[in-house]
Amino acid sequence: PDGTVTFHRQVLKSPVILRGTERCTSGAFRYVSVKVDIDNPLEDDAPLGALQLDFANKVIGGGVLDRGAVQEEIRFAICPELIISRLFTQQLQDNEALLIKGAERYSNYNGYARTFEWHSDHVDETPR
Repeated sequence: PDGTVTFHRQVLKSPVILRGTERCTSGAFRYVSVKVDIDNPLEDDAPLGALQLDFANKVIGGGVLDRGAVQEEIRFAICPELIISRLFTQQLQDNEALLIKGAERYSNYNGYARTFEWHSDHVDETPR
């Protein structure tokens, strides 16, 4: 495949903490246009080339190399280039994020958690 995958660790001066049932909304982003959608699968319904966020686990990739098969692990399983980040990314602190750009999606899947399974090859049309 053509393209480059880049990894960048970003650190804020202090963490942003949501409490209880508090949720981040589009209004929280002052400098860019953001659509916050918590009801649709990240990898299937995002517009082509959209910024996608995952904040499921402070250990990058969660349990992708074990038996994990939920939010973050699924993303890493269908985009295996993301797994490389585990080689050089220590546990993320509350004020840190790892930005990954250019990873290709290779697989489609069905299910979630115990029912997660590979379905078919995926042709990623995202420009690189």
